[in-house]
Amino acid sequence: MTDQQSADLIEFLRKQRQARTFTDQPVSEDQIDAIIEVARWTGSAKNIQPWTLVIVTDPARKQGLAEAGQYTGFLANAPLVIVPVMEGEVPGLHGYDEGRLSERIFLAAEALGLGAGVAWFGAESAQQTARELLDVPAGKSVFSAIGIGHPSPATTKQERRPNPRKPVSELVRRETFGAGR
Repeated sequence: MTDQQSADLIEFLRKQRQARTFTDQPVSEDQIDAIIEVARWTGSAKNIQPWTLVIVTDPARKQGLAEAGQYTGFLANAPLVIVPVMEGEVPGLHGYDEGRLSERIFLAAEALGLGAGVAWFGAESAQQTARELLDVPAGKSVFSAIGIGHPSPATTKQERRPNPRKPVSELVRRETFGAGR
């Protein structure tokens, strides 16, 4: 990889932002296939891939997911929702793997010119609603969903606003927590 390619990739990663508003334009089957292929190659602990991905495009089902939780409302207007169904019922058992998977799906969508946003079914009641809507069997968990689509002009405008971040000096310590940068 050249220095310029590395710089371009770092800039791509740095500018990644959640999209929660989308146009009505559907996500193509080729785009869905490309996102799923990236998800398929996402690493996991011991490479067990403790997930099954449920692809949701049905408006009524998306509406149900949108109404399930406190932070899930935008899913109703996402042309595509991907729900990672995780092995096991223990909260957080595969949280690291689910996070890796979600981020990869997110990045694949962005690479395809799409936007993505992660919704979280925080309360047990929201998780139960999602499990019922998706007919998820016992022994599996639903904690999040990724809404994907063509970002609306409002999202694009929002992404141009300054996005404050903590300075590196507040985020990084060398060797020990007490040591400054």
